[in-house]
Amino acid sequence: MGGDIAPPASVERHLHPLALHVALPRLGPQLFGLIPLLAAVSISGRWGMAVFAIAIFAGISLTFAFLRWRRFVWMVDEDAITIRQGLWSRSERVLPIERIQDVAIEQKLVHRLLGLAIVSFESGAGGEGKRDDARIDAISMADAQGLREQLRHNLLRDGQLRDSARGAVPIATGDAAAVDEPAPPGHILHHMGLRRLLVSGIFQFSLAIFGIAFGFVTQFDRFFSFDLWDFDFWQEIANQFGLGEWVGAYRWLAFLGTSAVVLLIGAIAGLVRTILRDWDFTLSSEPRGLRRTRGLTTRTDVLIPRARVQAAIISSGPVRRLFGYYALYIQNLARDDDGDGKQERDHLVAPCVRLTEVDGILADIGLSRSDLHHADWARPHGAMILRIPLVFMGIAALQTIVMAIVAPQLLWVPVLLVASALLAVLTGWLDWRLRRWRFDGRTLESITGWLRSRHVILPARHVQSADLYISPLRRRFGLADLLLGVPGGKAERHRLSYIRAPQLHALRISLLQGG
Repeated sequence: MGGDIAPPASVERHLHPLALHVALPRLGPQLFGLIPLLAAVSISGRWGMAVFAIAIFAGISLTFAFLRWRRFVWMVDEDAITIRQGLWSRSERVLPIERIQDVAIEQKLVHRLLGLAIVSFESGAGGEGKRDDARIDAISMADAQGLREQLRHNLLRDGQLRDSARGAVPIATGDAAAVDEPAPPGHILHHMGLRRLLVSGIFQFSLAIFGIAFGFVTQFDRFFSFDLWDFDFWQEIANQFGLGEWVGAYRWLAFLGTSAVVLLIGAIAGLVRTILRDWDFTLSSEPRGLRRTRGLTTRTDVLIPRARVQAAIISSGPVRRLFGYYALYIQNLARDDDGDGKQERDHLVAPCVRLTEVDGILADIGLSRSDLHHADWARPHGAMILRIPLVFMGIAALQTIVMAIVAPQLLWVPVLLVASALLAVLTGWLDWRLRRWRFDGRTLESITGWLRSRHVILPARHVQSADLYISPLRRRFGLADLLLGVPGGKAERHRLSYIRAPQLHALRISLLQGG
């Protein structure tokens, strides 16, 4: 079944025969349906019947897996990919090659052991939250790579024909004249070694493990011989080890110890998650775009064409920024899998990089970031600092009046709201202080966020819509917000806030005219 090139045009192909072995691990979760039967058998002691039932279940499942494999057919010609599948109801999917936005190769652990791969196609017609329009699971790795190379060749050929027909310069060149030349084909732009991987994992602090543990305990607490939520039970355990009086006398130390354990577990959970997702993370420059490979148990290989890059986003948190590390995303017409099953619009191309490394990657896709010390960076109006505190102050004033009449003993509640408003003023000021934007006639850059900083680099030619938003507070100061619609993303992802209306109107016209 293997080969160095994609299958010949119009030749129907089946999945690799080893795809039947891929179906074996999937029987595990399905066996949970036999738990009631196994429970009944364990009571009666008739284990032979349980083995017979499991054998029958596995045999039927494998038979259906074989029939599904036999009925799955895929075919590639010069213009489209055709996939026919279905056991009882047959379906036929035809994807025109010119509309394919993303071709990804993925290898789960079982696929890697068998030398197989999953090829996914996305054309943008799958709808929000749907990862891909079609997938072929599983074919040999050689066939997967050959298929992708054939599709890349056809896409490049069709793009050149369209550009020649209308006498236009290919869009992939973009702003390349304004920055360094792209790196040579196959050049590695970014690679995460073990040290950088560990640093990235520490920044990916996660307490999701506590949520999993809580869900497990909630579901199976009936099987424990004691009440996990009984305080007296845990106090008795502490007394048995002689810790009861110590904990009562040094509660602050116990609190610090508990906090340290929580932080340690959160750091370990984030580290494990990062290692599984980003192991051997490599970003390289290919003739048509950026190629990203990553993953330990599940290996993914994704190509991001330069022609489909809409914007670049440099992101960082306060701790990560303090140590000089950032994450680089590329807004693309296709979706990205963040490694946890969630589908993101932005492709993560560098999870933990220095700004000098960011500049090299941006140069490869024809973009560049401006020096933050440029004098032409503009800030939003200071009125944005009041947008949240005014709400707190209004609620506090209303509650003060009501409670002074109904419940004077609860007047501390409005005081707490006032304190919250003052805290909101401080955070609003920090947010305003870090926000800025600039437009040089071709590229719009904006920096937003305090806890989660985002530096967006958006070429004007990619802006498809620009909507104005004016609230009562903004109208009072003659201000407005600008929401930018860009293919592959949401308008709210690119927003300029609290800008003077005349200035924003002029910017809006320039952006819609492509700079």
